[in-house]
Amino acid sequence: MSKIKIEVSDRTDVDFFKFILDGIPLTMNGTSRQIEVPAGDHTLTLLMSGEAGGTMKVVISQDGKELVSRTVEIPPGEHGTYDRYAVVVA
Repeated sequence: MSKIKIEVSDRTDVDFFKFILDGIPLTMNGTSRQIEVPAGDHTLTLLMSGEAGGTMKVVISQDGKELVSRTVEIPPGEHGTYDRYAVVVA
């Protein structure tokens, strides 16, 4: 098993967010969560809601090395969005 860390920051006009790893919902207390996962390919899904134009930065790392880093934005005229991340864990 390997540990990965999921961090969120720079939240603007985002009321709610939830992560799902390989179909299993993750509980996040605050803005970061460290979890153990088997080595290999994984899919992390982000669901978020808030105001149109709302943004949130997501960083996924392993042993201090960034695996994924990007800012997600709720599209104009919408109140939510989702994003998927392919995460390869060593």
